[in-house]
Amino acid sequence: MGSAFTLIAERLPGATGAQLRLLQQRVERGEPLADAIAALPSVLGAGFASLADALGLAVRYGTPIDSLLERVAVEARLDARRAAEVRARRVPLLLLFPLVMCSLPAFVLLTILPLTVAALKRL
Repeated sequence: MGSAFTLIAERLPGATGAQLRLLQQRVERGEPLADAIAALPSVLGAGFASLADALGLAVRYGTPIDSLLERVAVEARLDARRAAEVRARRVPLLLLFPLVMCSLPAFVLLTILPLTVAALKRL
């Protein structure tokens, strides 16, 4: 797993790659890989916590990584789905203002106003 970690650190661009390269340097200086992996959430953010836990289990105890990564992927999909549902629940609230401010005046001008003017002409 250490060589895979090294390949990812070398090839990943941006801030995430830079942080992984720093962690890789710590491993090369003698820090255990499991400890470096446990530090991932504090360095890269809380979104990496479940992935770091799974990788840490695989490194420390030799747990097969495939089932752990599958569990992490399922959790990530569920989190993404929950976030999408939260955003979808906000849509009616966001559309309320344009609906009231655009559609209601148009309804009044096209429906109620002509009826009111016609009724006033008959008086």
